[in-house]
Amino acid sequence: MPADRPARAVVRLVRKQTARSAYAWASIVYLAAYGTAKGYVATYPDLAGRQKIAALVQRNPAFQAINGIARRLETPGGYVTWRVGGVLMVVVAAWAAVATTRVLRGDEDLGRADIVRSGAVTGRQVEVATLASLTGAVGLVASSVFAGLLSARLALAGSALLSAAVCLSGLLFVAVAAVTSELFAPRRRANQVAVTFLGACFAIRVIADGTRGLGWLRWCTPLGWAEQTHPFSGDVVWPLALLATLAAGLTALALTLQRNRDVGAGALFSDRPARSRLTLLASPTQFAVRSELSAVLVWCASVGAYAVIVGLLAKDFSSFVSTSKGFKDVAARLTTTTLTSPAGFLALIFTFFAPPIALMGVFQIGAARSEEGEGHVEMVLATAITRRRWLIGRVAVGVGAVVVTALVAGLLAWTGTAIKGGGVGLGSMMRASINMLPAALLFLALAVAAFGLRPRLTVAVSAGAVAATYLLQLIGALVKAPTWVLDLSPFHHLAAVPIAPMNGTAAAVMLALAAALLAVGVVGFNRRDVTGL
Repeated sequence: MPADRPARAVVRLVRKQTARSAYAWASIVYLAAYGTAKGYVATYPDLAGRQKIAALVQRNPAFQAINGIARRLETPGGYVTWRVGGVLMVVVAAWAAVATTRVLRGDEDLGRADIVRSGAVTGRQVEVATLASLTGAVGLVASSVFAGLLSARLALAGSALLSAAVCLSGLLFVAVAAVTSELFAPRRRANQVAVTFLGACFAIRVIADGTRGLGWLRWCTPLGWAEQTHPFSGDVVWPLALLATLAAGLTALALTLQRNRDVGAGALFSDRPARSRLTLLASPTQFAVRSELSAVLVWCASVGAYAVIVGLLAKDFSSFVSTSKGFKDVAARLTTTTLTSPAGFLALIFTFFAPPIALMGVFQIGAARSEEGEGHVEMVLATAITRRRWLIGRVAVGVGAVVVTALVAGLLAWTGTAIKGGGVGLGSMMRASINMLPAALLFLALAVAAFGLRPRLTVAVSAGAVAATYLLQLIGALVKAPTWVLDLSPFHHLAAVPIAPMNGTAAAVMLALAAALLAVGVVGFNRRDVTGL
């Protein structure tokens, strides 16, 4: 047998583990790139309108804090780079980090790495093969960005450069996650450290782009290096070398760390005995709270940080929109309310908060699926705990996590608005938070139904539904799709709260569907076998 054949088998295994999510994200980023470019051309068909919007955005650093520095906004390529380029870099980097820890550290936590490495393949070969396969997955997603830009008839050089920046941002955080997977055990800790590092890099970039006089901070974060490539507005290639060099160095560090530790252990604190803590161990539901608490806190912190930022921007943005006919036209397609007041701006933004909050609920049910796949549920169900009680307890934890995150978003958005004197009350923002819950709970219930009927598709079906229906609403609204098409998306039925009353009929229908799907999931789980990964 050729020496490299076992390594090829590892590549195929990792490719199979990551293929589903890679294809899903490839579809999402393609639609984001293509839809943004086409929407810009449709909204600003003439040069005069484009120049006006460019001047207005560039005069206010607050608008550039989240998306990055605006350059050549009078061109479709410059607008796409500003509007979604930086966002895609962060999103792909986050997905790459999570996928890497799931394969590298997750397999060790489950004991599968021991079996693989007991064969005719070394630990180094496994690590190299795994990273090679993950590199291919990131490349697939980045190539979809390139395809979306070319489909929108943007310049070849700028499209290639933006796609390369997205690709190298993802590969860098593959390397970061590979290092944290070597340093920390279990996977949860490795994942948290990698995502925290990404959050710190993003925060530095936000400060650099949103604060006059601190632009030099861009050189302190890899996301700033990627931004310095200036796709479609200069096409500077050499900052990509910095990203590639750092990614290569971290990859070499991960391979070095792998040689000096035992399988299943972390290079840091691997010999420190674990302390026994009995808090929240009285029932499976309490254990679920204990297991998911840190993940929920990370989601709350991420959504809350963005909520504070949009709250701080609400007053300035509403003033800006009142001077821009183009933005008024876009707003008219996305929402039925006006954006010329802080409350109207927040009403629109909270429709964008709904998908990530829905995804958090989906991932809570995905965590229940992981617990089943790891064999933990079998031991619980061998006791007096019934299947129905266990699953309803996990669903209750997921619902609680969704509600808490939504309320945190409303509270912190109100805080940001209050600091700037936006004149939006706390009660209004709490209603905006509650307005998101029916759609989020509907997708959580869809995940429960998938868990009960087809457990291996729990996250794929429900998360894919969130992405597909959100893009249907967003892109469909921009291209003026027929009403019956938009009605297929639950997000289309979210009212513009707090400036408009909640759509009670739509909320009742979504909650009724959620209850039906929840019942299907519980009955299905009661009747099927407990299955592994």
